[in-house]
Amino acid sequence: MTIVIALMLVAAFCHALWNALIKHADDRIGAMTVMSVTEIVIVASLVFVVSPLPFAAWPILALSVIVHFCYRLCLLLAYRQGDFSQIYPLARGASPLIAAFFAYAFLGEALSARQTIGVLLICGGVVALSFGGKNRKQVMTALLVAVCISSYTVIDAAGARIGKSPLPYIVWINLLESLGYLIFALAWRRRATFRLQRQSWQYGLVSGVLGLLAYALVIYALTLAQVGAVSALREISVIFGTLLGVYWLKKSNTRLAVSFPPLPSPWALSF
Repeated sequence: MTIVIALMLVAAFCHALWNALIKHADDRIGAMTVMSVTEIVIVASLVFVVSPLPFAAWPILALSVIVHFCYRLCLLLAYRQGDFSQIYPLARGASPLIAAFFAYAFLGEALSARQTIGVLLICGGVVALSFGGKNRKQVMTALLVAVCISSYTVIDAAGARIGKSPLPYIVWINLLESLGYLIFALAWRRRATFRLQRQSWQYGLVSGVLGLLAYALVIYALTLAQVGAVSALREISVIFGTLLGVYWLKKSNTRLAVSFPPLPSPWALSF
């Protein structure tokens, strides 16, 4: 479906950019806190506008909030241990395979042979971008991020498909996830949470808008197509992320400096 591919291209760029901004911020925890506040302000204004979230979706939403919270913590830890241009591709590249397995196990979604080959090719090419310069701890942390990504993708697919529209779920998942992280940051950093340099404030504000838009598009796409295919297409963000890491953040990746591994066209994943 062309609409799903278009949605994922926009979401991929937004996701890569907000990750690069957080990595580049002077205070990553503070910038991510500002990001959370920005998301809260935006979605809180929509809570009373959208239709009520179906009762059956609330337990799924609660589980997703926990996994999203773990994802943010693991992401911060991963960025402390390695370069953006190496950690980001590995974490994102491994997640579609795990998501496809989870979707088959819990949602009964099976990819066709062609889709499976497409997912494998995309994941292989994406992970290849991160080769070199990582130790075991960096690899394990990046893979832990990948497990979190694949888990909340499958959970949110199940929750967003309940009811007539995914919009209530999109609003509530972003509101509760951001509130959870904000409470954590305030408890941890207390008064120092918002004592940030101007750059961290700016990056956090922009990241909040980009992050909200990126995942809203992903959840909507999950109601239109299979989890494995959407997850794989989403990882086109790694191309954007690696370019940002090398040419903006100036992180080393000698393989990338020479050439890009070949990746199949997104249209190879027919729905």
